[in-house]
Amino acid sequence: MRVRKTVSDLWEVNFQVVETHCDLFAHSREVRVFIAPRDAKQRTLIFAYEPADERWLPNFDADYLGAITLSVRGVSAVYFEDHNWGDATIGYRIGAEPGPKSETLTPHLEIGSNFDNAETMSR
Repeated sequence: MRVRKTVSDLWEVNFQVVETHCDLFAHSREVRVFIAPRDAKQRTLIFAYEPADERWLPNFDADYLGAITLSVRGVSAVYFEDHNWGDATIGYRIGAEPGPKSETLTPHLEIGSNFDNAETMSR
């Protein structure tokens, strides 16, 4: 398991992209995307997928209404997709280019920290 990308300066939340490889029976790769409030010890899995090519790292965007958008181009299979995190909604643009403002700093946006409706993982 290897952390491939961390975005921690957006919207008072942290995004972490983790890649795993398994070569036990056949070569496979899985990418998991986690979200957590900025200083939280637990993180929540929001998306898991198999990358298709070198364009597999996701980009993140959010608006003032609490909507998060995750954009990723190189995906061959989706294993898990959560559309809610606390009070925020999560949309996915799979196979699409990221928006023009992805991962740019935006003014403070308080996104909910309720983990009740998402699988919480701490690794």
